[in-house]
Amino acid sequence: MEHYRSETQLSATVSESDVLIMTGTAIVNHTIDGILSALRPGQRSAIIGPTASMLPDAFFKRGVDVLAGIRLTDADLMIKVLKQGGSAYHLLHQCSEKIAFRRSGAMS
Repeated sequence: MEHYRSETQLSATVSESDVLIMTGTAIVNHTIDGILSALRPGQRSAIIGPTASMLPDAFFKRGVDVLAGIRLTDADLMIKVLKQGGSAYHLLHQCSEKIAFRRSGAMS
């Protein structure tokens, strides 16, 4: 795989990048700290995905510019959809909306 980089190359890969876009999975699998500690000052970065929109200020303080995810609009419907085996597609179209937060002063 031409663009694959191993975890041992994380720091170098992040620091060589102009823009870093990561998914909320980095929060879940506990790799977020290593990734954020490799960010250069002023490097543009974003965390995206359904799990990414929680606690934006905590990530802004660590240098993240943008968090984009979802906000539930109907928690009861969400539970019903999940109980019926619904997927993220169903959740997005039935009981949530896309949202994004941008750090004040972040580059556009």
